[in-house]
Amino acid sequence: MGFLVAVRGKDKGFVTRLGKFPRFKNPRGSQGTFVPLREVEPGELARFASVLNDGIIPDTAVALPLRPEAYLPESLVCLEEGKIRALCLFSGDESGLSIDWVYNNCSVSTTFIDLFNEAVSRLKKRFPPETKLVFASVNEGVENIVEKQVPIESRAEIYVGTYALVRED
Repeated sequence: MGFLVAVRGKDKGFVTRLGKFPRFKNPRGSQGTFVPLREVEPGELARFASVLNDGIIPDTAVALPLRPEAYLPESLVCLEEGKIRALCLFSGDESGLSIDWVYNNCSVSTTFIDLFNEAVSRLKKRFPPETKLVFASVNEGVENIVEKQVPIESRAEIYVGTYALVRED
């Protein structure tokens, strides 16, 4: 059907409630400017998407589109010198909210913690505490943090899908 599916065996999905999601501590502070995804210039968004697509799997694109309208207004990016260095993207429907993607390549590595906290704080202002929140770990270290700090209701294996693209450049 023209797409690839990668199974990441150790990654887990987590379900909790928005009101139970903690604020993470950042001992090092942050650097950069936090901006809503919808306010990022189209040229920078295209540049960033191209870098990601080239770096993940040749000739494929991650199945999460980098279209601002695909994500909730609370989705944030961190800009350093006008370039995206971190982002936290949320989506949602009648079944709840999802943390779709957290990316970090900031000059101060812990900046994404402040970005993440700010984005979740914005969600908490608009959605009730009982709203279901789904997110995935990216590695064993993240899973350990989650188990210590986040009240988890359930888990699920995570399957990452990519769509094959034909390049014309």
